[in-house]
Amino acid sequence: MGKPVNITDIAQLAHVSVATVSNALKGKKNVGRETRERILKIAEEHHYQPSMTAQGLRMQHTRLIGILVHDFQNVFSSRIAEGINQALHKRGYSLVMIASNSKQLLNASLFDGLVVFNYLASKSQLESMITASKLPTVLMASDSTLDNVVNVVTDNHSSISQLCSLYEQTPHKKICFFTNDDYSYNSNVRWQTCYNYFQKHHQQDITDDTYNAHFRSEPAKKIALDLLKKQKYDFYFCLNDMMAYGVYQAAKALGLTVGHDISVSGFDNTQNSLSIFQPKLTTADPNMALWSDMIADSIVQRIEGTEPITNQTIFVPSEIVMGQSVKLNA
Repeated sequence: MGKPVNITDIAQLAHVSVATVSNALKGKKNVGRETRERILKIAEEHHYQPSMTAQGLRMQHTRLIGILVHDFQNVFSSRIAEGINQALHKRGYSLVMIASNSKQLLNASLFDGLVVFNYLASKSQLESMITASKLPTVLMASDSTLDNVVNVVTDNHSSISQLCSLYEQTPHKKICFFTNDDYSYNSNVRWQTCYNYFQKHHQQDITDDTYNAHFRSEPAKKIALDLLKKQKYDFYFCLNDMMAYGVYQAAKALGLTVGHDISVSGFDNTQNSLSIFQPKLTTADPNMALWSDMIADSIVQRIEGTEPITNQTIFVPSEIVMGQSVKLNA
């Protein structure tokens, strides 16, 4: 088609009614999976652009979703934000990035809903802000119990437990853990899972072998350089990939080979978009596409009233990506 397609055009191409197309694009559950996927594929192939203004006037919605982030330069944040943006676009909504120093915009009636990822705040501060905004909200790293909140979080426990089990399969037994600050939900859940695992299976308290590298590569490199020089540890269990990269850099600076001289593991699978890990990192993949779709569905369904605005926690399954960064027993 030469002109931009509308939902009538998509309905004709998909051999369904206009109402079915409308419901599929909005993420409503009354459309079968195969039909919905066919409609979304046609919409994407024909570069469907919903009329935000018209829909907003009809439904008294702005069809804008704000995503509150702390760090725009974080690779993982950028990847997940782009995934959510694409998922929302298919449902007729637009995503707007909000810097942490611009959170006053949440009270300006600009948004229909809110997504929060790596916002630096205590749980009480975050919940106070969400309560004041009165917006349906998806939190991507939280266990909030607020009524207007859906926690759509990666399944940290399952993946971390699997990564911990590598300890039984490697000759590297001097293990340490790189974490983030206390406010970090993901860091806390992942570390507690590690703690419980080593207590249960090895009667080992890992508290004194834990180092805060702030989920960033530079602090991790600095800490790892010191520890490697002292030969204190040979297994660096990092609770995200950027800290693992810092350990890679430290090992390289000292002429050590990851996967041979030391073992390193991560979490997030950022190597999908960054070719910086040599050898390939053993990590956990949080399944960005599925996570993005689950976030988009959750926020749209609450905005449009197809799901009640009650508290809910949804866990996104992740899987282990085996690289060559952990030395395994022969």
